[in-house]
Amino acid sequence: MIRIHLVGFACLMLILGGQLTLSSVKGGLVKPQPSHSNVRYGPDKRNVLDLWIPESAEPVPLLIFFHGGGFKQGGKQMIMPADVKDALANGIAIASVQYQFVHRDGLGDPERAGVQDVLRSSARAVQFLRHHSESFGIDKTRVACFGESAGAGTSLWIAAHDDLADPSSSDPVERESTRILAAGLTHCQFTYDLSKWIPEFSRRFGGGIKMFDSVDHAAFFGLTSEQYRGPEGVRGRAEADMISHLSPDDPPLMMVSFMSARKPLSLVGFSHHPLHVELVQARCAEVNVEMTALIPKERPEDGDYVKNNPSPVMAFLVGKLKPTEITPAESGNITIQALPVEE
Repeated sequence: MIRIHLVGFACLMLILGGQLTLSSVKGGLVKPQPSHSNVRYGPDKRNVLDLWIPESAEPVPLLIFFHGGGFKQGGKQMIMPADVKDALANGIAIASVQYQFVHRDGLGDPERAGVQDVLRSSARAVQFLRHHSESFGIDKTRVACFGESAGAGTSLWIAAHDDLADPSSSDPVERESTRILAAGLTHCQFTYDLSKWIPEFSRRFGGGIKMFDSVDHAAFFGLTSEQYRGPEGVRGRAEADMISHLSPDDPPLMMVSFMSARKPLSLVGFSHHPLHVELVQARCAEVNVEMTALIPKERPEDGDYVKNNPSPVMAFLVGKLKPTEITPAESGNITIQALPVEE
């Protein structure tokens, strides 16, 4: 199977200011037409999803994809054609979810949202699909999430957070569970409490991590600097701190970084660094959560595993949703890594 990993695609394009079409990155691979397009799951104009459903006489499991883009760009079109085809070939429905962005035009933007709001609205997609599971032919008890970069962080947040179901809500969607069976995370971040990043990287590299200084932490949470330093900021950082939410009742995880473990020299290298994997792996060991960590550039055994399993995240998720022999959508073993290059 030919597979292209769009590692940090949107973030890289933002940093470089380049114009690169998805079709050119994907090597011309074409996704099947969705069974349902632009399905609205929430009130924001970006709260839409596409859904592919395989033919089946019985309810099918569901995979939910969240795109990357640093919470500032990207969209549901970024789902891999190969992932859609693999899911359908294995009798699994697959959804690609588009979510609202954090602010684009500063605190004066009336449509701005903090990352904590984006995460909660993304979790609503899980609830929405569960609420409509009967009409879609989905088995609501077999649901998993995956994504790359910001989408991976969103998936980790959903996996680690306590159930958001509100049985007393007047909105029937909000009464549904957000708990999932597994999460697949490519180039995931360990937390969105950004204040924790520099201390962890400084411990590893002895300081000198400067490229993060220009990031407006307060605006990332949709707050003013004063609000960020006060109770609102404390609540927002705690809500978005995925690693602290991990607990023994959380589902199995697979977390992958295709980057090297050297000192990061760019925001892409910083946000996709293998240290994120190591920190989550250590926390999972503490709280007894099943986790598979893959860092192929740093661990020879992980490199061998990826060579023999060119779609490790998809294989992991299919195995958790449908523990039978996995059926590849296409033959072959070629893996193409479209990785950002650090200077």
